[in-house]
This record gives sequence, C-alpha cells and structure tokens, in this order.
Amino acid sequence: MGDALPAGTVRVYMKDARGNAQFVGENQIGHTPMGSDIAIVTGEAFDVKVQPRAAGASE
Repeated sequence: MGDALPAGTVRVYMKDARGNAQFVGENQIGHTPMGSDIAIVTGEAFDVKVQPRAAGASE
C-alpha cells in the first residue's frame, strides 16, 4: 500500500451480482509500515470463488 496502516480491524467486502457490497470477512492487523506487504485471512468458506490476477505497474 502507499501509506502506513495503523493496527486495527480490516474488513473485506465484495460486490455481488447486483453490485451491492457483501461482507466477506475480517481480520486484525498490526501496525504496518509504508511499502510493507500484508496478508489478510478472512476465514474459510465453501462457496467463495476467487479469480487470481497479477498486479503490475500498469494498473
């Protein structure tokens, strides 16, 4: 990320077929310095589909 993140709760939402935000999950993170990578584990679900994509400088 471009900024430092304070410790706290990160909530993740995803748009559904109608474009409405649906809560996916949440997790706690510690203080995160600018430029650091973080991984957010939101839990396990049998009906969540993910489409991986590579993030590059062109995005």
